[in-house]
Amino acid sequence: MAKEVIEDIRKYYESENEIDRWQSQQLEFEMTRRFFDRNLKPGSSILELGAGAGFYTTYLAQQGHQVTAIELSDKLSQTSVEVSEKAGLTEKIEHIVGDAREVTSLVSSQFDAILVMGPFYHLQNSKERSQLLGDCKGLLKPGGQIYSSFLTRIGLVSYMLFKYPNWIVNNHKDAVSVWQKGRNYSHPKDGSFRGYFFSLEQIISIHDENDLILDILFSQDPGIGGNDKLFNELDESTKSAWIEYLFETASDPLVLGSGRSILVKSHI
Repeated sequence: MAKEVIEDIRKYYESENEIDRWQSQQLEFEMTRRFFDRNLKPGSSILELGAGAGFYTTYLAQQGHQVTAIELSDKLSQTSVEVSEKAGLTEKIEHIVGDAREVTSLVSSQFDAILVMGPFYHLQNSKERSQLLGDCKGLLKPGGQIYSSFLTRIGLVSYMLFKYPNWIVNNHKDAVSVWQKGRNYSHPKDGSFRGYFFSLEQIISIHDENDLILDILFSQDPGIGGNDKLFNELDESTKSAWIEYLFETASDPLVLGSGRSILVKSHI
């Protein structure tokens, strides 16, 4: 099967401010860090696919994990290398530039945990999505876990309603296509964001296809829509109180669809 060309996705991440995204989307990052703290076993060997500029990479290494970070963009991978060097973590992190879809040719060892924190945001071919999850399953040590993140359809709708309200008027066909099929079929592939947006049923199905058992489904940024700025500007005590509250409710079925992304913990 010929792989879909994703050079426009590489271009998007290299042109957008991915390096500082952890600051612009603070709720997502704080919720996800706490999720890892609660669920990852101490001293895990971790494979991270779609590592970006290395925010999670560095954090996980600081917590004592050994991380192999694979990133599509050489530019972002180099940024992660520089950050890890400054933090004195070079012995805890291996950086690899490569396509997550080729993971079995990029690594040969097995891991306690595999993080797929970006690739499923963009893979629009269902066979490629299932193949990637299956490849990750094959790279798990006995008792290992997969942590995979998926964009939600309602998350996109709420984001566009807040940030670009004219979307529904100017791009109505695109809005319908995303809701019904998970993608915008008329996307120009010009380096602007091109995503795949899941339904909850699809998330469950892709794990069933690969005989993976779902442990936890967790909303990484419940209820925020596109209003990160309001949350980011809260005083620290108020922000912390909201994170604590939302963290404990993030797996409620009524909450799962309220965020832009869902993090899934699964195992064989």
